Amino acid sequence: MPTQNMQDTYKLNDFFLLQKIAGTPYLLPFGQSIVDYRHGIRLNETSYQLLTALRQPVTAETLCSILAAFYDARPDEYLAIQKDVQDFLMQMETQNVIRAISSDNAAKPETYDFCIGALTLRMQIPKNYLEPSFWDFSASFTTIPDMLLRYIPRQPSAHEDGDLLIQTGELKIFRLQNTYCLQFEPSYGILEIQVSEDGSWADFYCPLPHPELFRENLFHAIRFAYLIRAQKAGLFAIHSASIAYKQKAWLFSAPSGTGKSTHAALWKKLFDVSDINGDLNLLGFQKGEPVVYGMPWCGTSGIYSTKTYPLGGVIFLKQALTDTVAILENDPSILSIADRLISPTWTKEQFLTNLSFATQLAPSIDTFSLHCTKEDSAAYLMKEKIDKKEGYL
Repeated sequence: MPTQNMQDTYKLNDFFLLQKIAGTPYLLPFGQSIVDYRHGIRLNETSYQLLTALRQPVTAETLCSILAAFYDARPDEYLAIQKDVQDFLMQMETQNVIRAISSDNAAKPETYDFCIGALTLRMQIPKNYLEPSFWDFSASFTTIPDMLLRYIPRQPSAHEDGDLLIQTGELKIFRLQNTYCLQFEPSYGILEIQVSEDGSWADFYCPLPHPELFRENLFHAIRFAYLIRAQKAGLFAIHSASIAYKQKAWLFSAPSGTGKSTHAALWKKLFDVSDINGDLNLLGFQKGEPVVYGMPWCGTSGIYSTKTYPLGGVIFLKQALTDTVAILENDPSILSIADRLISPTWTKEQFLTNLSFATQLAPSIDTFSLHCTKEDSAAYLMKEKIDKKEGYL
């Protein structure tokens, strides 16, 4: 759990009132805070002293001095007071009772810029919560980003659930007015994501303290939001492992456990190709030609690239006792591509957008159905078929 710097400055939020009722101190919400809290909070004397000081901007160090003076504390008690103040500030900030401010009374969150798949992203997220792979996509731009992602270390404000679109054991997705709302189990560390329908912004509500796997969970949660914006920009993610062969990307797609990583590994062993991504690939068009963009999300493989490659084709795998391959055309090709896309299909509009992309993509690339073993022979057969189709022989 992060701790406060003693020089950090805090202030009571505007929608709370300190008031004594019949001699008892209370923190009373009004305005929007009534929706969030619904009733007043009875305070002990320590909280009352600290919140009274927080009516004006004040540093954590000053709060320690105020508390030490109020209790006439000895010097050897100061460390305990400092911990009490830190715990109090953490609790109050998490509950949105107070806010951290800078010297100019405006919050200055950490901000980092990235470019993933031709989209510019600005993340207002603490650096230690970002997966290291993001830094390979660091960018510098002065234009308005395609997407703004903000980390908010508190509970979201109360709101209606809206229309339920998706429900699993760990996730619910609602559609509010012009917003998608993704709600996770509390143990995930990210309680809720609110994303604009066009994907231009996303707020991640992450009440403290965070679980041990918070950074990893946030990494995957960012992907949810990113794919909304990517879909709006004509970029679509497909579940597949990929290699670069003859300056083109070739994708091996299949349900988890079928052998797509195994087949990609065979190509690397036998034909000295390079890896692109071990689990997910981002597809789109550049100047009318299909391409694969690098992205940091790659399942558990750890294999990803920042490069963009022309897309040669997609091989759909199925386990079998013998190796056979067939060319897919027309509707089987389109439906196979659409079926493997992991871009959102929460609404009819999103589903039709994915299907439209698959319809556009299928005639532009080679698509194959490979029934195969895990032996070298499967890779040799597939390579021969690609070489013949592409005119490499």
